[in-house]
Amino acid sequence: MSLLQIRDLVVRHGAVTAVHGVDLAVAQGEIVCLIGANGAGKSSLMLAVAGVHRAAGGSVHFDGRVISGLPAHQIARAGLCLVPEGRHIFPRLTVAENLRLGARDGDLSRLPAMLALFPILEQRLHSAGGLLSGGEQQMLAVARALIARPRLLLLDEPSLGLAPKITAQIFAVLQRLNQDEGLSILLVEQNAAKALALAHRGVVLAQGRVRLAGKASELLGHPEVREAYLG
Repeated sequence: MSLLQIRDLVVRHGAVTAVHGVDLAVAQGEIVCLIGANGAGKSSLMLAVAGVHRAAGGSVHFDGRVISGLPAHQIARAGLCLVPEGRHIFPRLTVAENLRLGARDGDLSRLPAMLALFPILEQRLHSAGGLLSGGEQQMLAVARALIARPRLLLLDEPSLGLAPKITAQIFAVLQRLNQDEGLSILLVEQNAAKALALAHRGVVLAQGRVRLAGKASELLGHPEVREAYLG
């Protein structure tokens, strides 16, 4: 059984339908990436799964339980955590305070592990989040989600605006967590080549619908994917 099962999901923003009846699944220990042009519905899908936006139709199942319609904080407590596009850290709070807010029930036992994954954060623990560089803020956003011990991590455009070196560091952390801890990941990423190189499976969204889906290695060689997303 899949850890995450999305069935016939519909997401609307007013009169505009952003996601049209999408089916998607993520198995335990699997990395699945979503790629597509701007406006394809990727972020709308992620926000609906995380409970930030209410779906207009269909259902989302997590670990065999229907989570559609639950508030975002209950979905997060169930073990599904979102790192949103744009990071959305608290700029006036310190790095330590941001991480404390992510900890479930105030449990900071994972803090040393987070600082080991992203050593720069230990040096910035008492700095305001808004004073961090873009790359450091993205590391903080990822660490804030991971400190809650998620079973499924949703990442929306983690490389957006970052230098290639920082992107490589973050992707290396994700790969290590998947391999060593079996962390399942649903990833939206503008860099299709990097996303497909990391993922086990890929899904191409176009105008809110699934255009292509399959093994990441196969999509890397697909003519349509290569022409549209890999240059």
